[in-house]
Amino acid sequence: MGDLYKEILKYIKIRARSSGEVKLFLKERGVLPNNIDQYIIKLEEDALLNDSKFCENRIYYRLQGKHWGKLRIQTELLLLGVEKSLIQSELDKIPLDLWQESCTKLIRKKKFDKKIPTDILKLKKKLLAGGHEESIIQKAFADLEIPSPQYIEQI
Repeated sequence: MGDLYKEILKYIKIRARSSGEVKLFLKERGVLPNNIDQYIIKLEEDALLNDSKFCENRIYYRLQGKHWGKLRIQTELLLLGVEKSLIQSELDKIPLDLWQESCTKLIRKKKFDKKIPTDILKLKKKLLAGGHEESIIQKAFADLEIPSPQYIEQI
């Protein structure tokens, strides 16, 4: 394992990585699939690689630090090579009120006039693009006394 293992350690020292990222890293260096599995097992045995912990930490950082919604976080984790079932399991552990709180905080940071319908529609589009679910957005709007975009669209 030698030099390549040291290279992997350097790679995962930069930031936490998923096993999918490490597999891709090794594949790009021409490592054979059987050998890739051996490296992954060794890293897991050495407690240097743990997809469950990686997933949990990434979710909380994106949720509380960046105020991303569930769908955007899920997409990012899939792109980082985390298994869909693990992502769903970790997302399900997050209480609904944390998703709600994150969305509400993000709305408060945004500059918009709640009397201007186009501002509200733009805000809703940004929230949807940020991965927030429709029901979370509607609840946040109601809590902050922002007129419903559905009502605005009918005007």
